[in-house]
Amino acid sequence: MKRSIFTLLCRLVWGALAAVLPFNLAYAHEGGPQLALDRYQAAPGETLTLNGGNLGTDLEVQIRLVADNVSKSLGSALCDGHGDFTREVTLPGGLEPGTYDIQIIDTSVQGSETVMASASLRIDPNSQANPAGGLQVFENTTKTPTEWIWVGALAVFVLVSGMMILLFRKKSA
Repeated sequence: MKRSIFTLLCRLVWGALAAVLPFNLAYAHEGGPQLALDRYQAAPGETLTLNGGNLGTDLEVQIRLVADNVSKSLGSALCDGHGDFTREVTLPGGLEPGTYDIQIIDTSVQGSETVMASASLRIDPNSQANPAGGLQVFENTTKTPTEWIWVGALAVFVLVSGMMILLFRKKSA
């Protein structure tokens, strides 16, 4: 009798954890709109890879190169279902050396342009393209407070379950 109550209790708790845990740990992305470049120094005419994130589901955005009184379109990109995109763009030839901003602009509202994300790019005619690509993606492995609560709850449950199994086996023997 005691064993069947323990088994039922364990199944109920494991079932509750299995039902709730995936919903609390299923984070899409953290933070606001982001833009990453495969390198932050390039020469005029070179090709860059841009990675945008957290911009908007299925949103078409414009990409611009901006500095002082210069604004040049580098094309557009269509975000996926997570609000992300990867796009290669070619820098215009004849750019003056200096620091430029690559801006991701939302033009979905008619008559309005909103800069969603930007990244600085140094234009240097003597810059050499990185043959290995240079794009580095760093995954955020930091746990959020909610994740730590669930990890702790799971650890406590496993510990208590193990102790209860040992106690029931000891009493049975």
